[in-house]
Amino acid sequence: MLWQVVGLVVVAIAVNFYVNTLFFLDYNKRVFNHRPGPCRRIEGIENGSEDIEFVESKKLAFITSGLVYFPNPHAKYDGKIFLYDFKQGDGKYQAKDLKFVGMENEDFHPHGLSHFILKDGTIRLFVTSHSKQFKHSVYLFDFDESKQQLKLVQIIRDEKFVRPNDIAAFRGRIVPSHYQCGSVVKYDGKKVEVVAAPEASNGIIFSRDFKKFFVSHINHRTVAIYDWDQKKKTLILQTKVPLLTAIDNFYIDKNNVLWIGSHPILKDAVAHLDAPDDLKFKAPSQVLRIQFSSDFKSHDITEVFVDDGNFIAASSVAVEHNNQLLIGSVGRQLVHCDIAHPAVANSKL
Repeated sequence: MLWQVVGLVVVAIAVNFYVNTLFFLDYNKRVFNHRPGPCRRIEGIENGSEDIEFVESKKLAFITSGLVYFPNPHAKYDGKIFLYDFKQGDGKYQAKDLKFVGMENEDFHPHGLSHFILKDGTIRLFVTSHSKQFKHSVYLFDFDESKQQLKLVQIIRDEKFVRPNDIAAFRGRIVPSHYQCGSVVKYDGKKVEVVAAPEASNGIIFSRDFKKFFVSHINHRTVAIYDWDQKKKTLILQTKVPLLTAIDNFYIDKNNVLWIGSHPILKDAVAHLDAPDDLKFKAPSQVLRIQFSSDFKSHDITEVFVDDGNFIAASSVAVEHNNQLLIGSVGRQLVHCDIAHPAVANSKL
């Protein structure tokens, strides 16, 4: 009798694990295409547009490309940073491949990025990078707008940088997130400290006033909202927003509206990440928008864009400006959409 009970318990545990795994990998989900308006691919970007950093004062977006997500000594593509100018008119949708200065011998494959405006007006980029051997670093570049090039300023390496993913700049200092170990760390120019250790932190971003800090928990399908103590440089969890999708990176606009690139069917995203060059893997893409109340205690969620993976695979980030939407992907295309639907264009909570 005892062994029968034990056997039933073991079977129940196994079935529970199996069912939970199926739900976690989204075997139960399907997507149906919809767009906020006309969309098109940006020419010239073939090896991903994993993260996008928008400099609103210049109407410029910096885009990372050529991510090495796993150790890959035989990767045939180079890491690049592209520039997209939202001001370009006459029906032009082009991204410029920026040249590097001081990067002759660097094994550079960028992942997340952020920026800070120096006192002289120079745009400084902070970029997480993985080498083909999967060594991790943070690169600092200054953007020469007249020459359209990036000058290497500094490379930061530390043992606490364990598979760094996204990065957020705070007054010239940086806060990287780490997917594998789940921590959020702070670098003040001298040392690296862990400021939070949530599970599987992915995308991170500050609110425009630097009072809130957002973290995507890709495994738990939630966005965590923290209070950021600017003096103590510490995080205090305020609330979590469940989204039922694998959340990647963020953009936050001037109204503190959060734009999110996400992966609605995780099993397809995992297969795509393992072989981004294999076109038979078409991971679906999804863009969500969260509009918060002023106290961040209530919110409204809108699904702005969905694609089955044929037009854009594995969306990772979305940036909105003036009813234009730029959507990045982990390993393939960059897409631009016009936001024409009245339910999305210029709407507020």
